[in-house]
Amino acid sequence: MCDLIVCCAIPKNEKETDKLFKTLLSIKDIQFNNKYILFDGAPDKASAEKREVYTSLKEVFVKNSQFKVIENTENLYYKSMLEKFLMNTFDELNDNLFIIQDDVELGKIDLDTVLKDKEENTDCKILYFGENRPKAAHWFQEMKSQDPRFVKTHGWSERVYIITKNDLKDIFDFLKTFTRGGKNGKFIEYYYQNAMSRKSWKLMDESSKLDYWAIWGCFEYKGVFHRHLVMKR
Repeated sequence: MCDLIVCCAIPKNEKETDKLFKTLLSIKDIQFNNKYILFDGAPDKASAEKREVYTSLKEVFVKNSQFKVIENTENLYYKSMLEKFLMNTFDELNDNLFIIQDDVELGKIDLDTVLKDKEENTDCKILYFGENRPKAAHWFQEMKSQDPRFVKTHGWSERVYIITKNDLKDIFDFLKTFTRGGKNGKFIEYYYQNAMSRKSWKLMDESSKLDYWAIWGCFEYKGVFHRHLVMKR
């Protein structure tokens, strides 16, 4: 049982909207229980042309009964938009959530197998699908893992991942202990990346780092990759 959540923000122009449809095309054969598409509100500085393109894009999905459309009037950014959605729909959501951003093309995936593998890995909270290229050392730090299906990492990618609704709620609750600002206020993954960039992280012993990791429980799933389409905003 798994619900799809597609997170969207305003594109720069009509041409850029093609990237959302490429995202959806890459996952069209996956069976989900429910499909939600979240539209963030337009920034105050957005031009009339941008707003018109965005309105037309949203209308496509309002008319498409496959998706439950969640439209925001306020410009919340990814983190707050997803948190608001989770709190407002928590009880009706299935336990497993497949979350993808609007400019991510996913490779071939057997969702049933991935969900089974994730369930067997009791330490896993966030299971993300990386890019098929070397990891940026400042963003990901690999750790030893006994299971050949996964890569255990400090740091993760929120472009496309699977998480239970309870684990996502716990992470949002944890993030409330931080001062919000800059990219921390807009995205989730930056909290981990910022922690690793501090001098205190370099001085921290491995046991303390593992304690911090356990809050997130992030693993990369081997053999399934995404391509970032980099939508211009």
